[in-house]
Amino acid sequence: MRRSIAPFGFLLLLLVHMPAWAVFNINVPAPKSITVDDRMVSVNWTMTTDDNVLPILSLDPGQIESPKGQILSFTNTFSVGPGAFAYAYNDTFVVPATIVEQAIAKGYEFLNYVRYFGQGAEIPLERKVRIDIGGLPDGGSVQPSPVVAVAGGDNVFDVEWRIDIAGAVATLDSRVGRFQRRENGGVLGSVNRRLSTTASGQARVRERLLVPAAVIESAVRQGLRRIFYTRDFRASSRSSRVALIIDIVDAFKRVSGSSGNPRVATGRPGNVPVRWTAEFSPRGGARSLTLRSTGGRFLAPNGTVLGTFSDVITRPGVGNGTLNIAETVTVPTAITIRARRAGISSIFVERTFSDGYTTKTAQVRLALVGAGGAGFHISRVDLHFEDFSRIKVVDGGSDVIAVADLSTRGSGLLEAAWEISTPTGGAPVLFRTVKLVRQYLGGAGRKRIESPPLPVFQPGLHVARLRISRPAPFDEPPMVRYYVASADGDLLADDDELKPIILTGPASGAVLAKDTRFTWRAIEGVVDYRIELFPLGGEPLPPPGVVAEGKTYRRIAAGLLVPGGEGGSALTPLTASYLSSGEAYQWRVVAIGEGGRYIGESNTGVVRVPRQQEETR
Repeated sequence: MRRSIAPFGFLLLLLVHMPAWAVFNINVPAPKSITVDDRMVSVNWTMTTDDNVLPILSLDPGQIESPKGQILSFTNTFSVGPGAFAYAYNDTFVVPATIVEQAIAKGYEFLNYVRYFGQGAEIPLERKVRIDIGGLPDGGSVQPSPVVAVAGGDNVFDVEWRIDIAGAVATLDSRVGRFQRRENGGVLGSVNRRLSTTASGQARVRERLLVPAAVIESAVRQGLRRIFYTRDFRASSRSSRVALIIDIVDAFKRVSGSSGNPRVATGRPGNVPVRWTAEFSPRGGARSLTLRSTGGRFLAPNGTVLGTFSDVITRPGVGNGTLNIAETVTVPTAITIRARRAGISSIFVERTFSDGYTTKTAQVRLALVGAGGAGFHISRVDLHFEDFSRIKVVDGGSDVIAVADLSTRGSGLLEAAWEISTPTGGAPVLFRTVKLVRQYLGGAGRKRIESPPLPVFQPGLHVARLRISRPAPFDEPPMVRYYVASADGDLLADDDELKPIILTGPASGAVLAKDTRFTWRAIEGVVDYRIELFPLGGEPLPPPGVVAEGKTYRRIAAGLLVPGGEGGSALTPLTASYLSSGEAYQWRVVAIGEGGRYIGESNTGVVRVPRQQEETR
């Protein structure tokens, strides 16, 4: 009897004799990352199946592909199992350097790694892993930015570059910094300093940046008030440019003027105290500077130039804060008369200052008043000794008194100081105060101020002066000189011991000018030379060092002390002021050696002081 087979039995037989239909799973690993310096990739594949008989295969080599699917390189094939239902395989390979460099050059931020898996007759399964190209600069910033650079000097800033890095650790490098007109414009200068660091995420690199004065000056000449300092930070062949903004401002911001007594009388000269205040910008790193003005102008309110003056001011300062400059401006009579004729009630004193880069101008307004409304004013100081000499020789036991005859207008408080220099063997370099003067002077006229007894204990040259601080001070305080004899009282050499001094200029009878130089041939052993001028007359000239008394000798009219190392000098304005217009004077040179002894004497010459009308032609 044939047995029949049930339908269920047929199905079971079919399953036994046909191939297995394995169902397995391949994981999708997390993205990986490589850098130019670290190109090794490790992918952990995990797989599960319901069939432990057949191995799981990677049917083809692994493929490294571009983001658009172009195959760039291959890896190996592999198989795992059989013998389990769950498998793991560590798939490790190195991405070729050429592949990475080409990807960077094309701007790829990642690559794909593709594998095809199968088991027996199983349809292959595709799995893809993303490989990021990391450790590359991806933009950045610099702090602080912008910074302010001040024209006229070097500027120093501490800055920090912050570079964003995509992916893994990278070594960043910047070999040079550039000062540029624009972020990608022409180069004004460079800094050949290398910056380098290794970091991930955000790299920070500090730099002490010196912006040279020459770079700022070049930018200012081109009309630029903003420039850029740029650096390219590079990893492999990719770079990121970061720019520091530098705004340029003037070091010398402004100057203003003021006066404690802004009035001047018409019809006569006036001395006006003026204070100029210059202000400077702070900068990254202070520098020394020199503020200079070569002169100024007198202006009418409508800007018409009434006259000029050429007094040069040069003051050192520091490029931070303020600098105050005090001077006394002499307003000539001709300026006040010209203003009065124009019918104006005030004039302006104007000065222009420069620090070498920036120029600023300031004005001070002066009211024009009558002679009675000009306030307290000293027009002249005649300083001499009690015998009216201005140079004398004394012994250690004699009192020395100096006398100042003041020509004043108006009433007010006189503030001054009697000062004396210590013997130096040459020109005076140090003055000390021996008495302060604070005295109210009333009404116009001539006033006399006497000094205290001046010191006579130390042999040598002494110089005394009256320094007036109120009212308007004089630029050059008047001075007198006296020699104190040594202990033996003998400062005069015998006539036959005096060395001859030969005069070389000016020619006898020459007309005296502001630049006329009195010159001679130098002799040895001289500490000081003294130029002496005497009125022409019948009395003989006094021997060197002898004080003229009575009618025995002519009195000296003016004198000037010259250091022994020099062979000539022009008269100072103060010395020349003691000479009368239109008069002729006989002059000579005497030489003073160590201890104040007179060691030489010249022959004499004659000079003529021009009349005032000659001076104005």
